[in-house]
Amino acid sequence: TDNSGAVVPGVTVEVTSQATGLTRNAVTGLDGVYTVPLVNPGTSAVKASLSGFRTTLRSGIGATVTEASPVHLQLTACAATGRVPVFCSRKQPVP
Repeated sequence: TDNSGAVVPGVTVEVTSQATGLTRNAVTGLDGVYTVPLVNPGTSAVKASLSGFRTTLRSGIGATVTEASPVHLQLTACAATGRVPVFCSRKQPVP
């Protein structure tokens, strides 16, 4: 979800085993839900990223063989920064 609690589709989610370094990926659906199958048992780090939002990372997430481990991640929108180039043209006098 975002700061307002709205679901965020299209988020790339990476689950990395802290024991092996093996990474599995998923993308959130239109409902903001994702599933990452075949995660090794043990402790993992979960990273969520999407353009326009700050990357969110949570480590120390436990996974077992017999049950799902839901992880709720909240994304924060990035502040709009940057520069917009402005060009002007000056008409030249016609001789």
